Amino acid sequence: MILSAIDIGSNSIHFVLVKADPGQHFELIAQEKDMVRLAAGALGSHHLTKEKMEQAFSTITRYVSFARAREAEHILITATSAVREASNKDYFLSRVKELTGVKVEILSGIEEARLIALAVSSAMNLNGRRALIIDIGGGSTEFIITDGSKPDFLYSIRLGAVRLAEAFKLSDPVKKKELSQLHKYLSSALAHTAQEVRSIGYNFVIGTSGTILNLVSLAAQIREDSASPEKGFNSFSHQCRVEELKEVNEKLAKITEKERTRFPGLDPKRADIIVAGGQLLEAILMAVGAKEIVTCDWSLREGVLLNFIEALRHQFPADLGEISLDEKALDIKDKTILSIARRYEYQPTHAHQVAKLVGLIFDKFRPYHSLIQEDRVLLQYSAILHDIGYHISHVEHHKHAYYLIQHAEIPGFNTKEIAIIANVVRFHRGPKPNNQKCFRRLSKLDRSRVEQMSALLRLADGLDRSHRSLVEDLQVEIQGKTLQLNVKAREDCDLEIWYTNHNANYFEAIFHKKIDIEVSKILSD
Repeated sequence: MILSAIDIGSNSIHFVLVKADPGQHFELIAQEKDMVRLAAGALGSHHLTKEKMEQAFSTITRYVSFARAREAEHILITATSAVREASNKDYFLSRVKELTGVKVEILSGIEEARLIALAVSSAMNLNGRRALIIDIGGGSTEFIITDGSKPDFLYSIRLGAVRLAEAFKLSDPVKKKELSQLHKYLSSALAHTAQEVRSIGYNFVIGTSGTILNLVSLAAQIREDSASPEKGFNSFSHQCRVEELKEVNEKLAKITEKERTRFPGLDPKRADIIVAGGQLLEAILMAVGAKEIVTCDWSLREGVLLNFIEALRHQFPADLGEISLDEKALDIKDKTILSIARRYEYQPTHAHQVAKLVGLIFDKFRPYHSLIQEDRVLLQYSAILHDIGYHISHVEHHKHAYYLIQHAEIPGFNTKEIAIIANVVRFHRGPKPNNQKCFRRLSKLDRSRVEQMSALLRLADGLDRSHRSLVEDLQVEIQGKTLQLNVKAREDCDLEIWYTNHNANYFEAIFHKKIDIEVSKILSD
């Protein structure tokens, strides 16, 4: 099913078009953003200007036309604080309906917060921890505390980057006295909310919205260790410490708006409001006692889509996967990995069998490798994705799989995890990693992890060479420098044994153990 969501914000109008299939995360088809600044001049007067409304109508009409051209079955349009507070909102809403045939739903601040929480909880692995989610919009800021289930706290305040910029009309560049006045105002304005947040408690902070994403990205790129060994991988999130955010804010406040348009990594269209937005984010983090913040690309638009699909869940029967997975090893990131696998037409029977076998090998061989439980999870994810390169070509499919993983949108995974999975898949066949750029980008520790994990994956892949899931169980015994692999199979698995022995050099080079395989048949009842 093709779905589209259009979010009419105070600062930007966002558009997203996705394919939503049962049991999967969205497959992104297209996304756009137009910084209309609908709230400009309206947050004080509560009256949308004719100029800004016309810009908004043009953008919304274009997005709806595009969605229909791509055969979207449902187009969802929502509006937040700028429209919510406008005295002429009735005209705006009726005009959008007249131009597009689609009714706009105005979200309350609390509903906006709930939908943001729904998106973030779906996209990121909270592991039962309490997250404080902050979304700074143009006219309002939403606060949510959740452990991934029902939110414990939902609150919306009328503080946003555009609203602050208009209210304080900071000099260019900003004067120290003005910043001091802004700090005092924010400290007072945030006091009640911060007290509520502190009393409920949280474990870490997640930031959404364009303002926060841009600020944290700036902090990450100017950090001394910003030359990440995983450079080149798409990152669904960044993180920074409060001290790093302060450094960014100081730099931005000292230069003119024109200079900010050329500031590396800063969206030029945010140059006029980024100082106000940055000071607001810093004040929030200081008020709630946070030391760092991590970002999430998913926000209101994705929440709207998830909420809509949930309302239609009777059309989407539960999809438990073609093959039962090792649920103790796989967590809520499953859906993301399975979505990518299905997108590239993986072979589920083989992929899930290899995932099962590599989990067994990891456990049985635990005394002889230096990997940790988190690596086991990443290893099974790598097993699910190891053959998706066939979607491009059978020739060098491991390299194609690396490329697909590297460029996929993978909610819930950080840059390092993506790098590990991509490299393990890249080296599940072919020569031992050496001078390849993708491998050299990794840290020394992560290179060792990839070598061991890819060796285990090769072994598991070989034990299902026929793609018939013949191997049911196995035992590992070390006899000197020999690894005795006792395989229990449903029937003769000569191809598996031949292939494993034929490709044993890689395993032996990594673990310094020779492989000796014995097969015993499982007697049928």
